[in-house]
Order: sequence, then structure tokens, then C-alpha cells
Amino acid sequence: MNKKTIKTPLSFTSDKYSKSKAVSRFKLFFGGEKLKSESREKCTEPAEINQVMAGILDLTHIMAVYLDPQFNFLWVNQSYAESCKQEPSFFPGKNHFDLYPHEENQEIFKRVVDTGEPFYVEAKPFEFPDQPERGITYWDWSLIPAKDPDGKVVGLVFTLVEVTDKVRVEIALKKSEAQYRELVQNANSAIIRWKIDGTLVFFNEYAQEFFGYREDDIIGRNVSILLPDKDSTGIDLTGLVNKITSSPDKYENNVNENVRSDGARVWIAWTNKPIFDDKGNVKEILAVGTDITALKNAEMALVNAENEKSLILDNADELIAYYDNENNLIWANRVYLKQAGLPLSKLQGKKCFHCWGLEKVCIDCPVIKASETGQPQSGELTPENQAHWPSALGSWDIRSAPVKDNEGNTIGVIEIAREITEQKKTEKALRALAHFPGENPNPVMRCTMDGDILYANAPARNWLESLEWKSGELPPASILNLIHEAWEKANPIETEITSLTGQTFNVIAIQPTGEEYINLYCTDVSDRKRAQTALQEANDSLEEKVRKRTSELEWRNRELQEFAYVASHDLQEPLRKIKLFGELIENELKEMLTDRGKDYLQRMNKAADRMQKLIKDLLSYSRVSSKTGPFELVDLKTIVDDIARDLLPEEGSFTPVIETGDMPKIDADPVQMHQLFQNLLSNAIHYHREGQAPVVKISSRILKIDDKRKRMFCELIINDNGIGFDMVYVDKIFMPFERLNPQDKYQGTGMGLAICRKITERHGGKIAASSVPGEGATFIVTLPLRQTNDAD
Repeated sequence: MNKKTIKTPLSFTSDKYSKSKAVSRFKLFFGGEKLKSESREKCTEPAEINQVMAGILDLTHIMAVYLDPQFNFLWVNQSYAESCKQEPSFFPGKNHFDLYPHEENQEIFKRVVDTGEPFYVEAKPFEFPDQPERGITYWDWSLIPAKDPDGKVVGLVFTLVEVTDKVRVEIALKKSEAQYRELVQNANSAIIRWKIDGTLVFFNEYAQEFFGYREDDIIGRNVSILLPDKDSTGIDLTGLVNKITSSPDKYENNVNENVRSDGARVWIAWTNKPIFDDKGNVKEILAVGTDITALKNAEMALVNAENEKSLILDNADELIAYYDNENNLIWANRVYLKQAGLPLSKLQGKKCFHCWGLEKVCIDCPVIKASETGQPQSGELTPENQAHWPSALGSWDIRSAPVKDNEGNTIGVIEIAREITEQKKTEKALRALAHFPGENPNPVMRCTMDGDILYANAPARNWLESLEWKSGELPPASILNLIHEAWEKANPIETEITSLTGQTFNVIAIQPTGEEYINLYCTDVSDRKRAQTALQEANDSLEEKVRKRTSELEWRNRELQEFAYVASHDLQEPLRKIKLFGELIENELKEMLTDRGKDYLQRMNKAADRMQKLIKDLLSYSRVSSKTGPFELVDLKTIVDDIARDLLPEEGSFTPVIETGDMPKIDADPVQMHQLFQNLLSNAIHYHREGQAPVVKISSRILKIDDKRKRMFCELIINDNGIGFDMVYVDKIFMPFERLNPQDKYQGTGMGLAICRKITERHGGKIAASSVPGEGATFIVTLPLRQTNDAD
């Protein structure tokens, strides 16, 4: 076979060497389609394939080196040689650490040779001894051992990617962010900023203190965490964030209820300003809020690899692919396949844009241009310059180079793509910083100690003009005095300044540490002043109304309880006579009655029994509040165990199974606790499923409810396997005389659960229920462990 020569850009020459053969060899080297054994025996040009690989590595951003175990250079690619300002031929035979002495790096190289384990590091600083003008540079590099079949290290694959620009941009960004925060952190307003998807990206110190969040806890979360689902007036706030981001002009000034980290509700008057990207699209919302909780409370109260080179390519951070001259994919590295989300077998033969998940060719596609022109091409593909490019793909820097035969015909194209999404975001973030504090709707100023104005945003200039200031003059005396005082005391100074138009501004003057100027942050508090006056008037009126209304309700409640007790007590006397006469008729005149008469008499007696139980339950309901015993320490487990022993199975039914766990001792009325659990357990047994023994399980746990008194509560869970009920009736079951089942199947008065709720409320607790029809019910009783003096 004739020898072939390969030039740069990569070329293949041979009178017997065809384009299809080159493609097949390329596939074989990169693990593409597997050739038959006889085809492999005929492949006698591995040097050509290695030359193609070397050509690819010379095009990549990655700097690649192959060393022997004594760290002598065997091969370097073009990128490495250019970075060191040498030709590739300069390095072979020389020792790495003779050229670039570095004790720490030499120890790392030795460790990789000794252990056979690879080493990776990101952003490692390095100073070139022969290039001091470059200063400190930063590198992502890897050191991978190449081993023979016995596992012995026979060489080192050393790859480097320079990330100096990225690290320096990050350092510059942090410095700019520090200046940004200096202007807003001490503002006397809540200043927050969020992306159009609601993600919070800024939360100043005032907002942190006001809402009760640390910066690390709140940044990155959705701004909706500051909103309740519904405000105190019943307005749904779940879609408010989307409304503000989609129609910022409509919601430029918006008042809504917010919620702090501790659950407390507050009302904020927000000024919302959109922040636009380079194309004029809203990308963020800047919101400045003033607490108007006092005013709103008053209003509401009032209104209610296989080898070293393939290893480098497959583990590169860049996407590397090889296409034929018709732009059909032949091979791609691991990173490319991960980006595409498909195996190589599914992508081979597809056009380059189809591999990227696109439906049409990109504008100025570097791969296609390299194929058409026969020259290396480069360019950026981003959502901004490609209308059909999904934002989910991010932004990419593409470099491509043609692969040619000896006659100069293009037989393929190499593509190397590097993602630059974060870099683009960083650049946009730096540009965005330049817009603040000009976007702040509140006055912000910076002055020298003598009063010369170094900076004033538009709201600040308007405010100064309302104080009869003219451009070129020193600020008014009230501001000058504030500046001088802040300078002398070296502490923040706060005051209020009222303009001729009657507007009152809260002004804070701060001298940043080590700086020769004063920052002034101003907030319009005119509404707050008016709110304070309105609040005082509202409080005075409200206290009187509440006092009168409370007295009236207490009187009506006592009257209602007395009525219920007297009415139910007086009804028992005629009822007893009905039952007495019924018994006399049955005993003395039974033989004289017809069958129909006997049926009527039986119905009358049953109706009287039901009426008697109904009156008894009504008396019990009224006595929960009127006939109460003192609170004392009650052992709930003892009460439940006593009730369980006394409960008998209903006629023709199974013996009930009652399982109880540990239960606490609490301050309670023992009689009412007995009645509470008697009703709950009786209900669970009464409403059992046919053919199954009733099983009731009682458990408890201790809760700490963070109310004003920070009291401890016990939660009692009563679970049964009965018939259950539909949750649409969950509120109805606790109302007096309410029943969900027919009287002929499940007898009762509908008062049991109503009495339970009244008992729990009298003890400062609550009762709730949940159920699935046919699967039993669960009742949850929450009671305080200890009663306060005002519990009754």
C-alpha cells in the first residue's frame, strides 16, 4: 500500500485511498460501526488515523500533552505550543519540570504515576516564568494515566483548558455586585428583584429584617413565598406574580397583603418597575415596598477513552463531532451525545441541525460554511441570533474546519462547540448593574462632605426641585446639615424632611466605610403619616364598638343557654306522662286493643324514647357551657380505658376492639373529657361495617403551636374501620341535630359530635375529621396541655 501524507487542514492522499475508505476508518477509530475481522486485517494505516486525531486535537481549545512516566514530552498539540509561545517540535524529548518547575504540580504527577489514579482540578492558578506579562492565569486540567495491558502506567495524558477570562469576569462581577449592594442595602424600604419566572435574585437588608429571612434562605426561591394564597379580604393572590410580570405598567403601583416567615400578615404598598433586556423584553421586576400594615389593619377592622487521544476527545468539556461533506453526522464524542440525548447509532447519518433538535438550517452555520467554502469557520449560535433556536439549548461558540483529500476536495467537517450560556448571562448581569440605581423609584443621592452632588437619580432631582433647589446649587440647608452630621459622627443619620408641596420624606445619610462621600436614601412616608392619624382615629372608634358588641354577645349567649336548658327541662314532664300513660294502656288495656291499636301504641312509645334521648342530648349540649366543673389534672388514658371496659357490643354485632397508646395528662374538666371520648368511641362502634368487628385505634403526640403564648398541645387521633362518610359533609357532622344516615338503619339524635366540638372549644382546643366512604373515619382532637386563667 502506498504511503499517504496528511497536511493541515487535514488531508488524505493516495491513488487507492477513497473518501468512503477514510470515513470507514474514522468510524472504526471512534467506535462507530464495527468492521468484520477480515476488514480489520486489511486496515494497515493506523498512522493515518492518528494523524486525523492529531488534526482534530490541533483544532480544539483544549491543550493536550502526552508524557512518558518520567514526565518527558512525547507529543503536544498546537494549542499547547501556542500558549507556551513555542512550536510543537520544540517539546519532544524535554522534561516538563525542567521547562516549568513547580514542586506542587510535580508531586501531583508523581502521585498519578505511582497510584495509577487520574487527577482533576478546576481553576488552578499558574504564573508562566517566561511570560510574566500574563500575570496569574487559571486552568482546568486533568492528568490521566495511560496503561499497558498489565496495568502498568506507560504514559500520562495531560489536558488543560484556560479559564482565566471566566475567573476574571467572576471576580469583576462580585466587585460590581458589592457596589450595587452598597447603594440599596441600607435603604429604608424593602427592595427586592425577581426574574419573570418569579425567582428572587435580590433581597436588601431592610427586606430581610422585615420579612424575617436571611439572604441565603430567600435568594433563589419564588417571590410567591411572600404571598398568602388569599388575603384577609378573600382575594385570590395565587396569580399575582404572573400578572405583575406580564403587565408591569398595570401593576406599577400595587397594594397587597404579604406574609412574613413567621406567618404574620402584613400589607405593603409596592412600586414595581420592569427591567428590560437588550431587546426590550421584560427580564426582571424591581419592587420597592413600604409597610402600610397599620393603615390596612384599620381599614379591615372597619370593613371586615480507548487510547490517550480518544480519551482526551471523549472526556473533553467541548462537543466534538465529525460530519461528511453533505453534513451528515459520522461520529460524536460523549459530551455531544449527552447534549443530544441520543446514542450515536440514532444520530449517524442525520444532518447537523437535526442532531441539535432543529427543523431547519441555522443562519451562517459554521459547519455548512466550512463545507461550502473549504475554509475554517467560527461563530456563535444563540437564541438572540437564531429565531428558531430554543432558549433551552443555551448559547454556543462553534468552530469548524474542513477535512480534505490530497486534491483539496472537502470530504468532511470537524465541529467543536463550546457552551457559553453562563458567559452570556454574566455579561448581561454586568450590563444590568449599570442601570441601577437609575431604576430605583425612590430618591438616591451621593454627595461630598461639602454638599457637592456627585450623583442624583431622576426621583432625587424631582425631590430637590420640590425643595426649591436649582441645578448647579448646593442642596438645601436641611440636607446640608444632615450631610455634615453624618460626616462628623461617622454613623447613619435619619430624619424627616417635608417639602413645600406637603410631601414628607424619610432620609437616611450614610458614609460608607473608608469612602469620602455620603449616600442619601429617601423614602416618601406621606401616606404613612396620614395612616398613623387614621389608625389612631380608627382604634378609638373600634375599641368602643368592640366593647359594646362584646357585652351584647355575652348577654345573648347567656340568654340562649338558659333558654335551651329551661326548654329541654320543661319538655321532660309532659314526655314522662306520655310514656306513663302508654305503659298503663299496654299493661291494663292491651287485650282490648286491635292489632292496629297495638302498632300505634308501639310507635308512640318508640317516638317518646327518641324524644327523651333528644332532650337529654340537648341538655348535655347546653350544660357544656352552663354546668361546668373546674379544670384539674386529668389522665386521658385512664378515662379512655374506663370507657373501653364499659362499652358492650351492640345486639347481634361483634365485640369491639379498642387499641390505645400512650396518652398525656392535661388540665381539663374530667366529666366533660369522659363525655367527649364516650361520644367518639360510641360513634366509632355504632357506625361499623356489616360483617366486620369494629376496630378503634387511639394515638397521641405532643405539639408546640407558635402562637403568642407559645403553648404546648396534645393531638389525639381516633381512627376507626367503620362506614366512613363523604368529605363534602365534614362541616355538617359537627352541627346540632345533623345526621348523614337513615334513622331506621343507624339510630341517633345527631347531637354527639356537636357536643364533642363544644367541649373541645370550651377547653381552648379544636376537633377535625377526615374520611373515605367505606374505609373508616379519623377524628383529630387538639387540646392544650395546660390551661390559662382565661381558658373558660
